Amino acid sequence: MSNIFSRIAQLFSSSKEKQCPQNPQAQAQAPTPQGVSSECAASCARPAINLTHIDLPTAPSFGTRSLQEVREAAEGGDAEAQYLLFDYYASGHGDGADRPALEWLTKSAEQGYPLALYTSALIQIEEKEGTAVPPQALFYLQASGERGFSDAYLQLYRLYRDGKGVEANEDTALSYLRKAMEAGSGTAYLIVAKGFLPGNGGGPIDYDAAYYYAEQAAHLGCPEAVELIIHLLEENLASGDHTELLRYWRRQLRPTH
Repeated sequence: MSNIFSRIAQLFSSSKEKQCPQNPQAQAQAPTPQGVSSECAASCARPAINLTHIDLPTAPSFGTRSLQEVREAAEGGDAEAQYLLFDYYASGHGDGADRPALEWLTKSAEQGYPLALYTSALIQIEEKEGTAVPPQALFYLQASGERGFSDAYLQLYRLYRDGKGVEANEDTALSYLRKAMEAGSGTAYLIVAKGFLPGNGGGPIDYDAAYYYAEQAAHLGCPEAVELIIHLLEENLASGDHTELLRYWRRQLRPTH
């Protein structure tokens, strides 16, 4: 892991034009890997655990639907509604909320809902903290990423980068980082941008490349990337007049309504 940031700079320095985020809707239509249903039923139906220790993804809102309407949709087999009920109970609503939360999570994951697969994987990893990551958790993360949830690929990148519960493998880590970028992850683009900055483990320093990838990250909704862009324009990209660019990016950081 010591030189992975130099590897990032070397890997992406000549491929800026090739790194374009794909349509998230197209990603979400990826085919369903076999075995999600049977494996999930075995791994998610487990005793209640403390979900507060897990960084859960943000669930969609109920919108204009009432809790009863969401429940009816979930009981009718709607995977997103099932995940919404999981999130509702996991947030502490209702007595003994962990158990119904996990029951709805299981139903949603059995249907391959990407947030449910991702969350199920996080739960398994949390339960096995300090030991090997369960193979099923890796499977769920892969399946979630293939359904368009780029955070799943980022989780796989970090696991293999850090060797946390899996054997560290920089090539595998970087392959998942690239997949996260292809799935439209602003955070993944920001990671690459930082790979071109000083302190990257001896790799090439390229402020123009850092700006390019930070800009992609910002357009994908990553606020930290906007801060990096402003820093680069103020401190590192000395040539040219950046007044208008700085004005634009400062507005993105502090939008006026």
